[in-house]
Amino acid sequence: MFFGVILVFILPPVSSTSLENKETPEIELKADLIPTELPPITEPLGVEAKEWFYLEADDQKQQGPISFSDLKKLWNEKKINEESYVWSEGMKEWEYISNMPTLEKNLRN
Repeated sequence: MFFGVILVFILPPVSSTSLENKETPEIELKADLIPTELPPITEPLGVEAKEWFYLEADDQKQQGPISFSDLKKLWNEKKINEESYVWSEGMKEWEYISNMPTLEKNLRN
């Protein structure tokens, strides 16, 4: 506590003009460091590790949770497709598979 009081008397006061006169340093941006494509915000990372829910095509009945391998089995059996709605933890809302490139790519492989 005593040390803090001494610092108040030793340090010079900061005036508003000294803060206003500070120059902003120039920042050099390198174009090769800026990503050209960002992943969609709604798509969670690690699609194969998540549990998934989907809506049935005919009556939009919610199904799940199921593993990614079960989701892929439904894809291969043509029971779900690009226009099927899916949801997993971390997503804000249901999305079409076609709006989730990482998931769609993993389902196709």
